[in-house]
Amino acid sequence: MDEQQYTYLIRRLELDSHAEPAAFRRRVMLVSVGAYAAVCGTVVLAVLLVGAAIWLAITAHLGIVAVKLAFVAMLPLVAMLAVLRVFFRRIPAPEGRRLERHEAPALFDMLDRMRKKLNGPRIDHVLVDDRYNAAIAQCPRFGLVGWHVNYLILGLPYMLGTPTKEMLATIAHEYGHLCGSHGKLGAWVYRQRRVFGALSEQIHAMAEDSVVHRLLARVLDLVMPRYNAYTFVMSRQNEYDADRTATELVGAVSNAQGLVRDTLQGRWMHEHFWPTLFRHAELAPQPPFMPYAAMKTAFRAGYVQWAQPELLAAALAQRSDVHDTHPCLRERLEATGETPALPRPLERAAAETLLLPDTQRALVREFDEAWWTRTSRDWTAYHRRAETSRTRMVELGGPAAGATEAGGRAGAGLAEGGIRNG
Repeated sequence: MDEQQYTYLIRRLELDSHAEPAAFRRRVMLVSVGAYAAVCGTVVLAVLLVGAAIWLAITAHLGIVAVKLAFVAMLPLVAMLAVLRVFFRRIPAPEGRRLERHEAPALFDMLDRMRKKLNGPRIDHVLVDDRYNAAIAQCPRFGLVGWHVNYLILGLPYMLGTPTKEMLATIAHEYGHLCGSHGKLGAWVYRQRRVFGALSEQIHAMAEDSVVHRLLARVLDLVMPRYNAYTFVMSRQNEYDADRTATELVGAVSNAQGLVRDTLQGRWMHEHFWPTLFRHAELAPQPPFMPYAAMKTAFRAGYVQWAQPELLAAALAQRSDVHDTHPCLRERLEATGETPALPRPLERAAAETLLLPDTQRALVREFDEAWWTRTSRDWTAYHRRAETSRTRMVELGGPAAGATEAGGRAGAGLAEGGIRNG
C-alpha cells in the first residue's frame, strides 16, 4: 500500500468514525483481536506440527522422515517464540525525577480531586523531566498484559512557563485517555500499536535469517497498513475525546488558551531560548545564566516575541497529517468552540502554585546541575574553537568578527544539542 492509498484509507475511515463512532470502535476491536488471533493461531499451529511430527516418530517409526518433519515444524515455532518475546517484552518506564506528596501537596490534592471527578485510575508515580510538556504514561509490567502502572510526567519548563489552569487542562487531556471504557480501549490500542511496531521491526530485521521470517515480513507488510490505519483513526478520535475531558474540567477558555500557548511558546523555546543561551558559548567559558533558574523570567520576557498574530496565523494554517494522531491546532480549537486568540501573559506559573517553594528551588538547582554536567564538555570545546578561530583571524590580519560568522555554524549544532538536552 503506497502513501496515497494509505491516506485515502485514513480519510475514509475517519468518515466512518464520525458517522458511527460506537460501531467503528467495535471494528477496531475486531481488527486488534484478529491480529492477536493470527499470531496465537500460528503459534498453536506450529506446536501442533511439532507434536504431530514427534508422535509420528514414536508411533510409526518413520525414522529420517519424522526427523525432517520435526525440523521443518520447528522453524515456525522458533519464529513465533521470537514474536511472543516481543509481545511480552516489558515496556520501559519513563525517566524523570520522582516527586513525593510532601514536596507538592497542592499538586497531589489536585490529582486526587481529578481522579474522583473523572472516576479514573490512580496515578502511581509523578515524575519531573526536562521537557516543555506534560504527559501520562501507562506501562504494563508484562508486555501488553496486567498490572498497569500509571506515570504522570511533568516537564519542569512546562511548570515554570504555564498557568495552573492551562497545565491542568493538559493533565486532564492526558488523564482522559485512561478514563471510561473508551479510555481503557484507547490505552490498550496505544500499547498494542507500540508492540506491533516493535514486532514488525524485529521480524524485518530477521527476514534474511530464514524463509519463515521472510514470509512473516511479507504478511506484516500486507496487514500492518490496514491495522495502523484503523488504530490511527481511533487514536485521533480519542484525542478529541480527551480534549472534551479537559474542557469539562477547566473550561473551554483555559483549554483553548493552553493549546495556543503550548504551540507558540514551545516553538519559541526551541527556536529562541536555547539558541540565545548557547550563543554565549562563543565568548564565555561558562554560561552567564543557568537555564532553569532563568526560565521564569525568560518566559515572561519572551511573551512579546511569540505572542504575535502572524505566528498564530501560521500555526493555524498547518493541517493535520496521517502520521501524527494529534489533530492540528485549528481543528482542536474548533472542537472547543472557542475562537482562536492569543493567550494572556503569564502572571503566576503552575510551579508557584502546585510546588512548595523549597521544592521548586531544589528542582531548579538539580536540573541546572544535571544540564551543565551533560553540556559542559560541548560548551567548553566550542568556546575553545571560537577563541582559536578569533586568534587565527587576528594573526592573518582579518577582522576578529569573522570568527563570529565562521563559528556561528558550529554554534548552531551546539544549540541543537542543548535543545535536546533541554
